[in-house]
Amino acid sequence: MRNLIHLQSLRRHLVLHGVPLLSFAHDGETNNVFVVTDDNVLHGFNEDNEEAFVELPLEGDELLSPGTLVVGVEYVPDIESVCVAGRAGEIIVYNVSSNEAESVGEVNTGITAMAWSPDFEVVAFATGARTLLLMTKDWNVIVETPLPDAAAENPAPSACPQLSWRGDGQYLVVNAPDAAGKACCMRVWDRAGNVVSNGESCPGQTRLVAWRPTGVSPLVASVRIAKPAPHPPQVVFFERNGLRHGEFDLRSDADVVALHWTSQSDVLAVILRPRGAEHDVIELWTTSNYHWFLKLQLRPRVVVAALRWDAEAADCLRFVSTDGRLFGERVGWAYGVSQGNAAEPLNPVVATVIDGSNLMLTPLRHV
Repeated sequence: MRNLIHLQSLRRHLVLHGVPLLSFAHDGETNNVFVVTDDNVLHGFNEDNEEAFVELPLEGDELLSPGTLVVGVEYVPDIESVCVAGRAGEIIVYNVSSNEAESVGEVNTGITAMAWSPDFEVVAFATGARTLLLMTKDWNVIVETPLPDAAAENPAPSACPQLSWRGDGQYLVVNAPDAAGKACCMRVWDRAGNVVSNGESCPGQTRLVAWRPTGVSPLVASVRIAKPAPHPPQVVFFERNGLRHGEFDLRSDADVVALHWTSQSDVLAVILRPRGAEHDVIELWTTSNYHWFLKLQLRPRVVVAALRWDAEAADCLRFVSTDGRLFGERVGWAYGVSQGNAAEPLNPVVATVIDGSNLMLTPLRHV
């Protein structure tokens, strides 16, 4: 009987000198936001007052190779630093306190994806040689192990693997497209680098992946392009053992850009890029009694570059646009139940549930 409602919005225009924005990271303790632009410059802003405190070129001085693509940005609280991974294999750390950046290592075969564990003790890299590299936060190698055999070597940016950790940081899933870009190979590892399972074959599955952080059954979400067209895409779920565990259909025939769970696992954000449209749509989905409800749509009239749910305030969603705007959206739960009328013998009330464009009404009796 619950509905998701929009409570508060935040808008910030970041001064990026007209350069497109690629990705961002957030420090929840200070509300500092770190963004990387297309010219490989790291910018730091405070979310509360829009004050810029750093504008640091990451190319040269033994940092990023000129023109390399940034494939990962993450703020690591334990070392008060921003970790940046470059496609050419560079691992750069910018320390906020010293205002200095340094190279802490390089993967000779390149890096195609990066993901830190939720406890920030382990970092995972997908490399250009079709391997998974696990390292400690002190940059000691835990293991380097092959990705699924069909994974493409040095893939195009749109075909790079995606990595996602379970909420407790004990397991990692990698979803890697094959060399032809027509099928995906999903595999689960533990944090010691041991293979736990291989994903069940799922025709039409894309590289998108997001592990539900918590819950009785923390499922892995991915996206499947249903055939034949024009059926809308499906969000499909997998268990840790790799077996499929249900799915639901999206409501529009659009390209799915990304999936993101809240830290409490109760809301799944889906970024959609409608075909022929200039702007993205963010949909917020929840589930109850094995049915998935579309609770809220956000239409910010921008192209979304990256999105994150707040790790502490689970009801807060942040995303940045390619044109340099920061958005903060706070949502909350509300019960849609009428007040009733005690003068009536049965004191009837109505409970309302929102599901996309449908309003579901249930007559009840207030007692």
